[in-house]
Amino acid sequence: MSSYRTEVKNPTYNPAKQCFEALVIFHEGEDRLSFPTSVALPISSEFDTVTNALLHKAKENRKRGLSELMSRSLPKTDRLLQQITLAIRRSSQQAA
Repeated sequence: MSSYRTEVKNPTYNPAKQCFEALVIFHEGEDRLSFPTSVALPISSEFDTVTNALLHKAKENRKRGLSELMSRSLPKTDRLLQQITLAIRRSSQQAA
């Protein structure tokens, strides 16, 4: 069974845009999907209110495909496979 959790990383207030911004990360098994997210809330908002609003907006944007930016981290096994493939290519190029 794969694990699923979310993380709201470093919520900060942007006074120029008058909103809170954070990177919302969805952990799904070994995959990590990261979405930069912002919500217009007053600077006096409670921390829990801000993080819940950021999380809700990120989930909605992800579901509707509205996020302009998103990054995906490959599982460790996929990264290892990529590194091995690159090493093989380099060694075969050097041998030629």
